[in-house]
Amino acid sequence: MKNVKKLAAGILALCCALTVSAPTWAVSEDELAISNALNIANLSQNATISYANYTITGTSDPAQELTMNGEPVENRGSSGTFGVYVALEYGENVFTFRQGNESKTVTVTRPKSTGSTASPKAIDYITQSSMFPANTALARPGDTVSLACVAPSTATVQVEVNGKTVTLKQKAATAMAGIPATFTGSYTIPDNGSFAEDEVESLGKIRYTLSYNGTEKEYSSTGKLFVAGAEASPMLVVSDDYANVYASSSGSANIIGTFQQGVKDYIAEEDGGYFKLASTRGWVHKSVVELVTGSEPALQSPSGVIYKVGEKSESYIIKDVKDVPYSYLRGEGEFSMTLYNVTGMPSLNAKHSKLFDAVSKKEKDGAVTYTFKLKEGKSIWGYNVEKTAEGTRLYFHYAPEKGTASKPLANVTVVVDPGHGGKDPGAIGAAGSFGPDEADLNLALAQSVKEELEALGATVYLTRSDDSDFLLTERRSFTAQYRPDFFLSVHHNSVGYNVDTLKVSGAEVYYYTTQSHAYAGRVLEGLTNAIGRNNRGVKWNGFYVNRMTFMPAILLESGFITNPVEYDQCADADSIQRAAEGIAQGVAKSLN
Repeated sequence: MKNVKKLAAGILALCCALTVSAPTWAVSEDELAISNALNIANLSQNATISYANYTITGTSDPAQELTMNGEPVENRGSSGTFGVYVALEYGENVFTFRQGNESKTVTVTRPKSTGSTASPKAIDYITQSSMFPANTALARPGDTVSLACVAPSTATVQVEVNGKTVTLKQKAATAMAGIPATFTGSYTIPDNGSFAEDEVESLGKIRYTLSYNGTEKEYSSTGKLFVAGAEASPMLVVSDDYANVYASSSGSANIIGTFQQGVKDYIAEEDGGYFKLASTRGWVHKSVVELVTGSEPALQSPSGVIYKVGEKSESYIIKDVKDVPYSYLRGEGEFSMTLYNVTGMPSLNAKHSKLFDAVSKKEKDGAVTYTFKLKEGKSIWGYNVEKTAEGTRLYFHYAPEKGTASKPLANVTVVVDPGHGGKDPGAIGAAGSFGPDEADLNLALAQSVKEELEALGATVYLTRSDDSDFLLTERRSFTAQYRPDFFLSVHHNSVGYNVDTLKVSGAEVYYYTTQSHAYAGRVLEGLTNAIGRNNRGVKWNGFYVNRMTFMPAILLESGFITNPVEYDQCADADSIQRAAEGIAQGVAKSLN
């Protein structure tokens, strides 16, 4: 996206002529322009669709009548973006749109189901995700591991593991050479004393060699194979930026916690693609962890405590204790943090705390629980357990103080995150390539929100201010450096065109932590009241940016851009301005 411009000089001149102060728009006409020419946006001229119904969208001149097969098209946005929900018969369906002297015809073929599946296409490679191990794998001396991959039928596949070569066998014959086939084999981990009894050793990624059609190619598995000695207690380490901790060994289970990169914990058991943690008894997926090699000390001991009080936060640093698992528990008037795999932990003093009257300690079985009793009328605005150069920091964020009547956010810092950007356009709107995509709209709204928050006195930082790539990890690190009082990720919603997109509208907001719930509701209420948009409610979800705990954090889906009417509103400068005002008021009302 280009640098942000002001609205057209003519509009500003008109405002001046009316002696009304013109707002500082952060929206460019070019960036938000929707074509008023007749276009079909979401289908090619000849399309094949298996659905029984489909919403055809496009652009048109809002000042002229638009028809489809001679019938008026009623459902159009203010800029002329339209949508028509049509029934598709088997065979060819022809739809002709006319406006003035222009016409566009699209032919949609709905094929009949034959009840048979299409023949698989031949391949000349090994499928990456099929190679064992796809994720981190753990074995013991004497265990037999199953080797497998998907490769071209009739090929020769050899696997090198621990210095040995295993030739895999094709599991079943296929009708043609080259058709994807499963190859399997096995390897038994030596139980001859070659692995230290009390250590974990990495055999690394497994190397696969494919010989097919006179050529030879080498591949490596995605995951690594680790071997734990007979007396070793395997320990994992979070290798991704974050690891969700689930209540059971399923990705659809409730998320009961989140571990940061580097956190280590012992493995209690494994089930399919998951390891069970010895500390919290939760489960993490094998794809986000690796195993710690060698031998680890059973428990960590601290060398002291550092207490720090800042303008917006206070913290305790447990010196020389690092990368330990942790959990949180909110109670009535108190907050508990538990650290695992530790011993000899110190007592914490609340003498100089602005938040707490007292801190109690309970240490048992390699874990310590600190319970912080809140002062009367105080609350924890944000919290975190995080690694520092000195040790493990227990971080507590103060509730921001309300400013003046005209500048209620004078003491508040906000990070506003326009979702997507760069190579990631997000959802494509009802106008397709003939109008802005989600990333454009996210930035336009985020910039206006920034201005409205600043008008109320807030200090505001945007994670991106142009159409640049910005990874989720970068958004989190950007936010962490400012330690804001609020985090808001701005998005726009979408649904598939196999439903009537004109019937799906409105805004919704997602939160993860308890302290974010009220904030989510007030921002959503501010937006929907200001713009007259359907309120779809506050919903819980562990989106990546929502999982930051050091301040209230939410992800706002401000409208459905697959709905042509709502799409045009989301791209309208005046509507963006009013939505931003409502959002900013919602933030202001979120102060205690």
